[in-house]
Amino acid sequence: MKRKWTLSDILLRLAVLLIIIFILAPLLVIIGASFTETGHLIFPPRGFTLDWYRNYFNDYGWMEATRISLYMAFVSMLCSMVIGTITAYSIDRSRRRNFWMSFFVMPITIPTVVTGLAMLRFYVALDVERGFLVLLSGHVVFITPFVIRTMCASFYRFNVSIEEVSLTLGANKIKTFLLVTLPSVKSGLIASSFFAFIVSFGNLAISIFLTTARFTTLPIKIYTQTRYSSDPTLAAVSTFVVLMSVIIMFIIERKSNAENLF
Repeated sequence: MKRKWTLSDILLRLAVLLIIIFILAPLLVIIGASFTETGHLIFPPRGFTLDWYRNYFNDYGWMEATRISLYMAFVSMLCSMVIGTITAYSIDRSRRRNFWMSFFVMPITIPTVVTGLAMLRFYVALDVERGFLVLLSGHVVFITPFVIRTMCASFYRFNVSIEEVSLTLGANKIKTFLLVTLPSVKSGLIASSFFAFIVSFGNLAISIFLTTARFTTLPIKIYTQTRYSSDPTLAAVSTFVVLMSVIIMFIIERKSNAENLF
């Protein structure tokens, strides 16, 4: 027997459809504009060409910015995974779990511009020259709360009795943590690592305060180019970033069951 649609069902589906269109429309415009034959951004695109993608992959400036962003995101992800996983494990074993959880996740609620400016003033006060390590510290501070949030959810669902069995059989705490605990929360590790990578790769607000001309990340270069040019290469670069993010999210969905982590 077919279920009759009520007015509330229709309005709900219409609202969901409008939200999806609102979210995806800007992305579709950028993707479409990346194939235009004109020398400036325009939608709908006029003609079809891959020249702007060739410009992106053949331009040293764009490739160098992409390399720096990928390297920065990878190193930041590794650092945040180590710090965030250990912190989340300690929080889960703490009697004041909710308090420490709120404390360490608090940077997520602070506007990134404020965080970037605060870190800039901090390093200026210490008379530390901006460079790779300073930029790395900013990214780690920003993305570690995402790792902590995800890993806390994973450890919360972890069966502690497995650790107790390992300790009873003679394994020490470090060996138990590395060989028993971490493999049991593998889905959380995969999801948090990819989330950390994406957030670090696309970060602009903190990077723009802590970077120098020697370490121009891809988001900063995109932002700079938009101020002085309407070259469709910008759309090609943005499409590449969107495609990479979609692939990563697809991997998370297939490999880690991320929907069960939150």
